[in-house]
Amino acid sequence: MLLRAIEHALVAAWNRILSTGGPDLLEAFVGVHEDAITDPLVTELERMRVRGELGPMGGFFAAFIKSEELWDHAHRSQALPDIVVRLVPPPELLVYDPRYYGVFIESKVIDSSHKKSAKLYCTEGVISRFVSGLYAWKMRQAIMCAYVLDGSSLMTALGSEFSTQSSLQTREPLTPRAWPVPSRAEIADSTHDRTWSYSHPNVGSPGSIALSHVWLRLM
Repeated sequence: MLLRAIEHALVAAWNRILSTGGPDLLEAFVGVHEDAITDPLVTELERMRVRGELGPMGGFFAAFIKSEELWDHAHRSQALPDIVVRLVPPPELLVYDPRYYGVFIESKVIDSSHKKSAKLYCTEGVISRFVSGLYAWKMRQAIMCAYVLDGSSLMTALGSEFSTQSSLQTREPLTPRAWPVPSRAEIADSTHDRTWSYSHPNVGSPGSIALSHVWLRLM
């Protein structure tokens, strides 16, 4: 339920950005790094949270944070997740480090004219961030978010990548999910094995990770 609430929040914030951006928004976004789009998106998400506009699940969200430096699963290197949705833990749950208790979101631009492809979305997003344990290594769910500038379809663009890239460690195939129209969004789910093990003092295997793919469309 929390993941669904975050998906709805992403789409709502995106639609607000589109409604206020005017006809020049596409030109402003073309060729930019994803940070230039993520920044106003996080600003809008946090504004919605503070104003109590995230629905009945809003009380579970402590903050929407952009680019906080955090350790990977082996504590060998630090990286900057595009968005971390910090969660409020239930009273019965003891969270040792609340910085790692949240929903991690990796963002990628999809724009074939600037060589920002579904292949890079997979190799530099799904694999290098989540399957490898760079992000969300204490969690079982996460989100891949795409800013689609070229009209690409989620299932068409990702379908071939998921069928050919063994490094995705796909346990459950990419499955589209119905979504209200017109929302300028496409959503699908997939599950991926994580084959690494925790480092001391953590022990054992992390298990698989379920990814929600939220594609926010400009057109």
